[in-house]
Amino acid sequence: MKKRFALAALLLAALPLAAAAPAKKRDESELAKVNGEGITAQDLLDAFTSRHGGHARFLGGDVEARMFLKILIDERLLMQEAYDIGLDQQPAVIGATEEFEQSKASAALINSEIEAKAAPSDAEVRDAWQRLNFFVNAREIVVDTREEAVEVRTAVLHGGDFEALARSCSRAESRVNGGHIRANWGQFDPQWERVVFALEPGEVSPVIETDDGYEVVVVDDRIDAPRPELEKVRSEIQAVLYRRKLEQRKKDFSEFLWQKYHAVPAPIGRSPLTLQRLLATAPETVLVTWNGGGSMTLKQIFNERELRMFALFPPRRAAVQIDAQIRATVNDPLVALEAAERNLRQQPDIADAVHKYRETMMESLLFRDHIYHDVHVTDADVETYYAKHKDAFVEPEQRHVAQILVATEADAQKIRDQLARGADWRDMAAKFSRDFETARSGGDLGWITAAKVPPAFAQILTMGQGAISTPVRSKAGWHIIKVLEIRSQRQQPLDEVRESARTKALDAMQSAAQNFWLQKLRAAAKVEINDAAIKRFVAANKFEGVAPPQHGMK
Repeated sequence: MKKRFALAALLLAALPLAAAAPAKKRDESELAKVNGEGITAQDLLDAFTSRHGGHARFLGGDVEARMFLKILIDERLLMQEAYDIGLDQQPAVIGATEEFEQSKASAALINSEIEAKAAPSDAEVRDAWQRLNFFVNAREIVVDTREEAVEVRTAVLHGGDFEALARSCSRAESRVNGGHIRANWGQFDPQWERVVFALEPGEVSPVIETDDGYEVVVVDDRIDAPRPELEKVRSEIQAVLYRRKLEQRKKDFSEFLWQKYHAVPAPIGRSPLTLQRLLATAPETVLVTWNGGGSMTLKQIFNERELRMFALFPPRRAAVQIDAQIRATVNDPLVALEAAERNLRQQPDIADAVHKYRETMMESLLFRDHIYHDVHVTDADVETYYAKHKDAFVEPEQRHVAQILVATEADAQKIRDQLARGADWRDMAAKFSRDFETARSGGDLGWITAAKVPPAFAQILTMGQGAISTPVRSKAGWHIIKVLEIRSQRQQPLDEVRESARTKALDAMQSAAQNFWLQKLRAAAKVEINDAAIKRFVAANKFEGVAPPQHGMK
């Protein structure tokens, strides 16, 4: 089916055009040195921000700053140990880092050459807006081949019944109503609009080639329509233009790369059936080659499931999909070649990201192969941990509760009085509760624990089984709560929580192993703390205002 796009549906895809705020200057003053390696104020800010949902103001002053500085010192000691062991030279680290570096450089190239250049200008938005003053009523016939389309067009030009031809020949959805469609700017592919919108009423289009086939269109009439206010449709227009320019930039840049690196498709048939047979008999068949000995084989581009799916498509659509998949797959190594030629890996932001990624990989290996290497949990360890930490395996008291939610306190009190006189709870919930999701089930809210009870509903925790609360107010209205059943707190037996106990025991043993390593590293390290720099840092980053909830401090 030919692509059609409703402007309103594209609103969410609109390109954010607001200017970015100027970057804050990095604070590279040193707060500490670990074996001569500095830890800067920016390092501390970055660590704090990453752990606190993006806010970087210290709520705990000097104490909190030093706590986070200690974390960074420990991390630096571990990383220095990783380098001393030579983990940066491990093949797994080298390979993964090179792959990450290449992906970052490729992404930067795509952003600069495609995404950044797809932003529509104000003049382009205004020009598109000028075209929102009409729509056309037309009829279309979509067929699989150019030859069929030429025959259809010839028949129409010689007086053939267009609607009958559409119903018998077209495979577009519009065939059911004789090919009739209505179109305005932004709904169809740009090349389709360029041809159709230029037609006079009654004029037959030339054959139009689209991704889904070949079309013949007749415009019945062109109808003027009030142009909407620009500001009301600006975002939708930007979305359409951005999508169109993005697709065009992708095609243009791909073509540039294929020409520059002389990417050449192999002279073999590309029908789904041909490729299926080749995949079964000669999967290493080369489909594309490029400069420097680069190549891509059939099995690197397609799998059997994809080719079976393409075989179900109309011929034109199948050819378009196959060519698109070949081009998209080959584009990846060509983009990498171009990014390498432009030396994008040396960009500071990429180099910094690669450095962090490498150290993340090294840290993972340090813990897996060294710190945790000899940490194993036996059944005896699990039993010992459970015996020492039974309080961690206590199932809290649970209360099965139901509610009736009404609008006013007076309504809540009336219902409570009726319940006290013997009215049936389920009937009252079904009749009066505004919580429609639970009303039919007697207001059932399920099982809750004390941790899930809001302060305003605290009386629930002291009510006996079958008791009904006094009216309680919330943003939703007034609640009457009934305790249907109570399960007392109980000690969970080991067999019930064995896997959880095993996990907790392993965590404890790994934590002890990490602390053991850190104690040795700290004892051998030279750590210098700059108290004056910390004082200045705290003063510069002091938080003023209400603590954000994610911070967790009272």
